[in-house]
Amino acid sequence: MTPDYIVPGAFVKLRDGSKARIYATDGPAPYHVHGAIRENGNWLHREWRGSQYTPESCHHRDIVGPWIEKPDASKLWPILPPWIEWLAMDEDGGWYGYQLEPELQKKSWGARLNTSFVYIPTLFAPAIAADWRQSLIRRPKS
Repeated sequence: MTPDYIVPGAFVKLRDGSKARIYATDGPAPYHVHGAIRENGNWLHREWRGSQYTPESCHHRDIVGPWIEKPDASKLWPILPPWIEWLAMDEDGGWYGYQLEPELQKKSWGARLNTSFVYIPTLFAPAIAADWRQSLIRRPKS
């Protein structure tokens, strides 16, 4: 059975972390799902069969979930101290900046032992349309 996030017009995440666009889910057997992947700046046609979007699949271009855009923090990085390398939102909507990559916990991201973190005021917090567990972003390399 095709997961409900695989629908025409949707973007999905592939095992290798890349993004694919879905065109159709009613293709001829065995490749029911048709879409495209981005490679070298071009969209290339791709087809998937049922076994390529299950937890048991193992190919790097298999579908593993819906595509979730990362929040845009580009305006926030310049005003944060340079030691802050990571940003993440907790379940309650609060944003924090971390020195080291935080650990995902039950309802929040937690700073590792002996590392610093700061609260990000709501006025400066990035907007996110995804689950809080998908909010972790790393400072871009300059």
